[in-house]
Amino acid sequence: MKHVSVYTTGRASVDAENLDEKAQRIIAAAFELAQTGGFEAVRLRDVAARSGVALGTLYKRFRSKEDILVGALELLAQRYEEGDLTHHIEGSNAEDRVVTLLTTLTEAMFSSPNFAKALLRAVASGVPSVAEKVGAYRGRMTGLILQSMEVQGDDERGMRVAIILQHVWFAAMVGWMSGLRDEEGIIEELRPTVQLLLEGSNAA
Repeated sequence: MKHVSVYTTGRASVDAENLDEKAQRIIAAAFELAQTGGFEAVRLRDVAARSGVALGTLYKRFRSKEDILVGALELLAQRYEEGDLTHHIEGSNAEDRVVTLLTTLTEAMFSSPNFAKALLRAVASGVPSVAEKVGAYRGRMTGLILQSMEVQGDDERGMRVAIILQHVWFAAMVGWMSGLRDEEGIIEELRPTVQLLLEGSNAA
């Protein structure tokens, strides 16, 4: 199974065609601050100073720290897609593949807990200006689950199951962020949840 990490600190690793060089530096700086101090450490003045851009330049590209963090999360999901993560997921059936995918994604989040919790807090913030990016991120995650299920995007039932699994996984991660669940508990809950939903889908 391919190892996945949440992010890397090198500037070159924060690259995407739709981001200019200053936006890349801003996201990289936010990552470094969040990795060491969590959500509270991502103060816009500190992000600007660390990235070497003026505060006004930062505001031209991002409206808030939630906007920066959710942008980083969407970029992370894009990297999973472009890295063909699902092609490295092992399993003889859909259940095994989906469980392996969700476990891999969960462990990736756990690899940088402060950063992961900052991302989750930004996504769950409800800030209207980041709604589009949140939707794009969750759509990408649903797409990864669909690929692991090996169903087509026009499979309506499969799409519903993938969306539900994405919601369940994200809710579990928010529970971890809030201290309601531990790492082992989330992973242990994944298989019976996936099994129940996929069995229900196959029986219908």
